[in-house]
Amino acid sequence: MAGKAGKAGKAGKAGKAGKAGKAAGSESDHAGGADDSDLSQALLAQSNGIRGYWTGAASRRPAYDANGPHTLGAMWPRMKPLDAIPRQVVIDDVLLKLFRVVPGYGATPPYDKTRRASVRTLFDTNGRPGAGAELVGFTRPDTDMGAIQAQLQFVDQAADLRADRLAEIVVQQDDILSFFGSALHLHDVETEWTLELLTAVVRVAGYMVMPLKHYFDVPRAVEYAMEILPVIQTPTHAAWPSGHATEAFALATVIDAVLTEPVTGMYSATDAIEKQTIPMRIAARIADNRTIAGVHYPMDSMAGALLGVALGEAIVNYATGAGQTRAFKVAGAGLNARDFSLTEVLGLLPKTAVVTIDLPKPVYLRDGITGALFAAARTEQGH
Repeated sequence: MAGKAGKAGKAGKAGKAGKAGKAAGSESDHAGGADDSDLSQALLAQSNGIRGYWTGAASRRPAYDANGPHTLGAMWPRMKPLDAIPRQVVIDDVLLKLFRVVPGYGATPPYDKTRRASVRTLFDTNGRPGAGAELVGFTRPDTDMGAIQAQLQFVDQAADLRADRLAEIVVQQDDILSFFGSALHLHDVETEWTLELLTAVVRVAGYMVMPLKHYFDVPRAVEYAMEILPVIQTPTHAAWPSGHATEAFALATVIDAVLTEPVTGMYSATDAIEKQTIPMRIAARIADNRTIAGVHYPMDSMAGALLGVALGEAIVNYATGAGQTRAFKVAGAGLNARDFSLTEVLGLLPKTAVVTIDLPKPVYLRDGITGALFAAARTEQGH
């Protein structure tokens, strides 16, 4: 499967982008082989033997510098030569400027069960920071013993599938993209831009869901009942919303948009969820496997699915210049009695009185990269 697929599994690994300064990989290699001291000595000998006298004057001009300073349109062609980590950081610099997580405690103490938080756009339509709109508003679910009981029963019932799903559960701890790759031909060379887009989506999802988990601080199932006996290590971060569900549904949403012909107006994933397309079924199975494993409640996956859909739609609508995207509310208290399924997710999506928010449109945010990246992924997939 695609070599980058393994990088897309854990939101907690989003911090890898910080290693940009250590981008060793292929950029430390030479045309004919890996960098080593013998090769460097040989290159030094060649340099001393053939260079002769040089005044220090430039002898040629790079083609991409022929027209002077870069324009927005010139940014995309210069993405191709970049190594993996610098390329990721450039893309993240754009996408992570779109959203931010904002805690909203109101007048209640920080750990009150009515605590709220939201994912908001970072800029308004005029590019002013701090004046964005609410993309997804969350209210913490009830976690008193009575309210959590129904969710624990769902986790207990799901455990019957552990033997059948164990291989998936173990692999999906670190790699979810390969499971989408089984349906959507992904390859480091043939579909490099599709992979670049999808791995960026996972990173954005990780940076949004982890602060939400920390703010809401919902205990894991095993902290209420030792009898859960998870088959994998329970993560140290809190349960709600599910990071795997957020990432998987963000991926499924963007993949659906990449495969949709044509993308016009404001994109919505409702049709794909209603039809239960293959990408949406993969996302749902990944989310469900976390409950089967014993590390998530169904309500975690419900909240994560809605967040993932919202983020995926917003990225697509930003990339295609739609200018608007849907906004959601996630009332945690209403999820305690629900099991997780695509039908349940569909039931939480707004059918009427759909709320939309404006996306930023300034030239300096319309970066010459995101739209081109989305278009390149569509071209690779035959559109």
